[in-house]
Amino acid sequence: MQAPIALLADAANVSREGKLNILGQFDTIYTERVPVVWPMMTLVVKLEGTAGEGPKHRIGVRVGDEAGNPAGPQVNVEAEFGKPARRGLPYSANWILPIGNAVFQKHGTITFEILADDHNIASIDLHIRPTTELQTGPQQP
Repeated sequence: MQAPIALLADAANVSREGKLNILGQFDTIYTERVPVVWPMMTLVVKLEGTAGEGPKHRIGVRVGDEAGNPAGPQVNVEAEFGKPARRGLPYSANWILPIGNAVFQKHGTITFEILADDHNIASIDLHIRPTTELQTGPQQP
């Protein structure tokens, strides 16, 4: 199982024809003060698996801070992929997870780990930065 696409965006959907539409991909949130409540973002993952892996998998998200502490709820779902479009093609699915009113307690980096059957298949870093960095750039340690 792999995730050739894994990102955060403002919104996403899948068209009637099966096209994945992504609006406003981002990896940084600038805020004057923390904690901050971010009203809406969307976790977007394209999943692919080979026929030998079978169509059923446990898919999850684990959210952690820079120290490895939990920074949000863990999500786990049982997923069953449909049949591949043609013989020999991988199983694939688009997973769109809206996240509303996420609370970020401090500036730093939050990591969203994408799990398939309890194995990390992708990681997405979200940087929470002070607005002062917009004018001056990142501070050097």
